[in-house]
Amino acid sequence: MKPTLFKGLSEMVASEEHLCSCVKIQEEDPVLVNSPDLLYLLSGIRAFSEEHLEELHRVLEHHGDNGNSLLRDAMLALAGTAMTVANKLHPHSPSEILREDYISLNMIAVDYKTLHTTGLAAGCTMTADAALKHLRDYTIFIKELSQTVVPVAVEEVKTDNSTRPRIAGYAAMNIKHACRML
Repeated sequence: MKPTLFKGLSEMVASEEHLCSCVKIQEEDPVLVNSPDLLYLLSGIRAFSEEHLEELHRVLEHHGDNGNSLLRDAMLALAGTAMTVANKLHPHSPSEILREDYISLNMIAVDYKTLHTTGLAAGCTMTADAALKHLRDYTIFIKELSQTVVPVAVEEVKTDNSTRPRIAGYAAMNIKHACRML
């Protein structure tokens, strides 16, 4: 396997492992106990991440990798430790959890765009096809998170008497208009 392709696949496995670990921690966060819709969304992200990991491992195995990558193992250890410490030290609100996942999924989407391109350039349609499929999977969740964060943020500030009742709709409209300009 070409070094660039192997590196891209290994890094993608590390990114997916990190995402999956983070979402598992978030699913256990007590702040989401009364948020079944958010828990359902998180479980969907985790399920896709687990499927993606299986497929990425199959691609690596197809190319002769036995899963013993020092780079990947080091990245996983670092990412897992950092996320665990961050979650223990910093309490999260539901909107912060959504924001973190939105950022993570967008970063992974860029990585999948790169991996798709690398797979095509290396003549590995198996990698290119998997990367494109995974990108499509996450695009759905990126859109969902984008639409969900505003009403969740409004819910969090409802205890403030100065909060206007229709602010979520107004904010959503402003955001939709702003995003059309991109």
